[in-house]
Amino acid sequence: MTALLAVSMSMILALTAPDPSVQRKAFSSCLYDFVQTSAQKKITPEQFDTQIGAACATEEQSFRRSVVASDVSRGISRKTSEQGVADEISDYIQEAKERFRSTMAAGN
Repeated sequence: MTALLAVSMSMILALTAPDPSVQRKAFSSCLYDFVQTSAQKKITPEQFDTQIGAACATEEQSFRRSVVASDVSRGISRKTSEQGVADEISDYIQEAKERFRSTMAAGN
């Protein structure tokens, strides 16, 4: 009976876990918009690298919190989740830097 209750609770938690896809899309869109705006302004790659951290900080934090909350509700440890989302965010930022440099190279 206890095992059945535990399985039932796990299923309920999995069904009600927050879905971070909305926050992921908002963060990704913010980075895309920042790339486009920065390219139009023709800022330098160094300026871009300096500004990107603050440009989408609100969306990044929201995304980070939603992923961790979703993972933890599904039984993933907070530490593992935080490392995973940090890696994912790092990848998104690196991709934005590369996209900016490609956009600038294509425009010159």
